[in-house]
Amino acid sequence: SAWARAIGGLSQRFPADDDIAALHGEALMDLRPWNYWTNGGRPKAPSTLETLRVLEPVVKRNPGHAGACHYYIHAIEASNDAVKALACAERLGTSMPGAGHLVHMPTHIYIRLGQWDVAAERNVHAVHADEQYINERQPTGVYPMAYYPHNYHMMWYALNMLGRSEDALKAAQGVVKNVPPEVVRQAPPLEYFSPTVLFTLARFSRWDDILREPAPPKDLRYTTGVWHYVRGLAYTGQGKVDSAAVERDRLMATAKATPADASANLNSVQSLFAIAKSHLEGEMAAKQGRTELSVKHLQKAIAGEDELTYDEPPPWYMPIRQRLGIVLLEASKPAEAEKAFRDDLVRRPENGWSLHGLAQSLQAQRRSKEAAVVEARFENAWARADVR
Repeated sequence: SAWARAIGGLSQRFPADDDIAALHGEALMDLRPWNYWTNGGRPKAPSTLETLRVLEPVVKRNPGHAGACHYYIHAIEASNDAVKALACAERLGTSMPGAGHLVHMPTHIYIRLGQWDVAAERNVHAVHADEQYINERQPTGVYPMAYYPHNYHMMWYALNMLGRSEDALKAAQGVVKNVPPEVVRQAPPLEYFSPTVLFTLARFSRWDDILREPAPPKDLRYTTGVWHYVRGLAYTGQGKVDSAAVERDRLMATAKATPADASANLNSVQSLFAIAKSHLEGEMAAKQGRTELSVKHLQKAIAGEDELTYDEPPPWYMPIRQRLGIVLLEASKPAEAEKAFRDDLVRRPENGWSLHGLAQSLQAQRRSKEAAVVEARFENAWARADVR
C-alpha cells in the first residue's frame, strides 16, 4: 500500500506520464491480486474502480502502451465489461510478435467473449514465440516454468470448448511435458498444471483411456486425487457405480492426507477436491436414476465452482452447469435444463456444449423456431469439432 500511495502521488505530479500511470494501475492491482471482481462481475473494493480510472485514459490516449494494456486486460477481464479491453487486446497481440506472453495476453479477453477459435490460434502463436525465445536464450526461473506452459493451458481450454478432442489432448500433453514432477516439487502451486491430460480424457468421456492411465507419483497429491476422481467418472460411465464409490473414497482419503494450505495456483486444493467429490457423486446418482440426489450434488459442485478465485483458464476444467443441464434434460425437465445451459452461456459465451444442450432443451419444450436458431449457433461453434 505504501508503494501504491507513493506512485499515486508521483502520478498526480506528472499526469501526462503514461509510464507512471501504468505503474500506478499495477500498484493498485497489487493491493488485491487476482481478487478484483465478484462472480457476478461487481467490483470487490474501491481499488478496482480506481485501477480502471487510472488505466483507461492511458489506453485511450496511448493505445500502443503495452504495459497499460497488459494491466488493463487483467484488471477488467473478470468483470461484465471485458469487451471494453478488446480493442486494446487486439493491438497488444500484434505489437510485439516475438514476446510470447504479450501475444498470448489478448486471449484472456477472447475467452471471456466466447471467441474460442481465435483464443486457440493465438496461443499457438504464443507457444511458437516462446519456443524461439527459450531455445535462443535458455532462460531459467518462472518464465519457462509457468508462463510458457500457460500458453498451452489456455490453448487447451479453448480447444475443449470447441470440441476438438485430439488437439486438446496434444495441448494438454504440452502442458504436462513442460511442468514435470521435478518442477512441481520446486514450486508446488504449479501442480495446477499436472492433471491436464486426465481432465482432457474426462472432458471427452474417454473412459477406457482413463483406466489405462498409470497412478501419478504419490507425493503429487492434487494429481493423485484427480486421478481417483476421473477413474470414478470412468467407472460411472461404464455403469460400475460400486467401483466408482471405491475411487470416491480414495479421493476423500487423498484429500484428508493433503495439507489444508496446499494450493493449485490461486485456489486451495481442498476446494478443488470438494468440487470433484460432489461432481462424482452427482454422476453416480444420475447413473442410478436418482435424479433429485444427483441435482443436489451437482448444485453443490456448482456452488463450489462459483466460489473459486477467478483464473484463466478457469480453475475447474469443465463447467458443472453443463452436466446439470444434461441430467435435467435426461430426467425430462427441459425448462430447468434450459436455465442451466443459459446460465453457463452467460459465463462462457458461444460454447458448443451448452448451445447443443440449450437447443435440445428448447426442442423438448416444442419451441422449434428458437431451437433452430440455437442449433445454427451450435453448428458454427462446433464447425471443427471431432466429437458429436
